[in-house]
Amino acid sequence: MMTAGAAVAKPAPDGVRRDELVVRVVSYGGITWGRVDVYYDHAGSRTLFHSCARRRCYMYPVHGAHLFLRETPRNSHQWRFRAWIVRNGGKTLHFHSTTLRLSVLGHIHNNVLWFRARVKANYVYP
Repeated sequence: MMTAGAAVAKPAPDGVRRDELVVRVVSYGGITWGRVDVYYDHAGSRTLFHSCARRRCYMYPVHGAHLFLRETPRNSHQWRFRAWIVRNGGKTLHFHSTTLRLSVLGHIHNNVLWFRARVKANYVYP
């Protein structure tokens, strides 16, 4: 059982604390409308961390990592990118650019500090 104020960043087998990033991509009729690539900054360069072309993906970046997300539509003529819907640090924000910079922030839920961010790539049919 967690005590109040305990940080919930998942420990990896190597002992490094990890945050949770949940990436969602809009889908309809079993078709996912795009792909999200997640990069992190490492030694001054951008390195691909994970790619998500499914409806929902769970990723566990190193705690405090600076992430860069880029969306790619399956068909930009049919399904245009609309916005990122980001739940991070206890707030929900909308961003209308095709790229997003993100660091997972902590938020308190049931007296426990969680390090979790949820990101949704939202597409619209013209």
